[in-house]
Amino acid sequence: MPTILLDNGSHTLKMGLAGEPPRIFPNYALRIGDSNIPLYGSYLHGLPLITKGYKTSVCKAGEIYEWSLEGSIWRDALLQLYQDSDCKLSNCLHSLVPACSDLDLITTTSIDAHPAARRQLLEYCFETMQFASVVAQPPQAYLTRHPLLANATTGIMLDMGYAGVYTTAFLYTNPILYSHTFVDCGGSLLDNLFTELLQETIDPGFLVDIRKRCLLVESLRNCFFDAAGNSQIEITFCPEKKNYSVKPILDSLPAPGGDEDRYILDIRNTEDVMQNILEQIVAHIPNVITTCIQSLPTELQALSQANVFLCGGLAKISPLTEILKDALLTNTTADNVVVLPNPQTSVYDGMQAYAETTEYFRSRITRQLYEEYGCAGLEHN
Repeated sequence: MPTILLDNGSHTLKMGLAGEPPRIFPNYALRIGDSNIPLYGSYLHGLPLITKGYKTSVCKAGEIYEWSLEGSIWRDALLQLYQDSDCKLSNCLHSLVPACSDLDLITTTSIDAHPAARRQLLEYCFETMQFASVVAQPPQAYLTRHPLLANATTGIMLDMGYAGVYTTAFLYTNPILYSHTFVDCGGSLLDNLFTELLQETIDPGFLVDIRKRCLLVESLRNCFFDAAGNSQIEITFCPEKKNYSVKPILDSLPAPGGDEDRYILDIRNTEDVMQNILEQIVAHIPNVITTCIQSLPTELQALSQANVFLCGGLAKISPLTEILKDALLTNTTADNVVVLPNPQTSVYDGMQAYAETTEYFRSRITRQLYEEYGCAGLEHN
């Protein structure tokens, strides 16, 4: 039976068929104007960047609190996966639409999840989504299966997600979950600081109500940090399409003259502002790492400080990780700081390795077990 891997992040979900690379989907909805109808997944495709809307989060730090909307996002992502010609899911199922009853699921849950929340997740996966089997573990448990961490005897994982930063000590591929620390200094802070950056560097009249234009802010943010090879970003408003165009450009292109609908953001002139933004984001992390190490038994503290592994969506921002590396090596006892390859999908990569283990097959909760024992019985056993 095909196995679906689902890293349910606060900002994006990473979903794919076991053995295949993940596809990344937005894990939020957008409410436009006075409409109470949320737009999500494929419904966000093609929306003008100028669209004014309010982002509705459905999950934070692994805790789902908009269950119905989250289920709709999962189904939409699964359908997109099914329709992807590069994915073998449709070949496995041989049906017109994907049915969860024909799929096993490996997914994430909060490291702090209350037993009631864990039961609710199982009930939702079996009763509403109708999966054939479910395994749900904290992201840290999958990260210890990552090829780079599997050979490390001990260290600190720093998962820099959109909702915040998690640190977890691990020993011999078993995460010591009692030593974790969570700091709410992730993407939400980045969004706020980046909006301030735009307001400081761009004519306020050019971007009216920018805080309501979350699609534009996200596009600008991604372009800003991906424009390392260039030194300028071109922001153009097209009145005919009533939309913005955002793209990095080479600094050899001539700057616009008197064009009120076109603006050039020069990266070179924002270095001090960007440095300030990134330093604010990493300011508390060295103390978090130190606290995490000190929470371990004394005999393990020296071992754990050897390696700090960075992953998560924010870890793909190269300027941020460089500042963070310097801060950790200077202000903590860490000897080595490593950014995992493809940090945004590190948990998914760990899931891939986990899906091939005998532990996975022993840990699966099948529909038969669920119907026989129920959530309470499964916890007891």
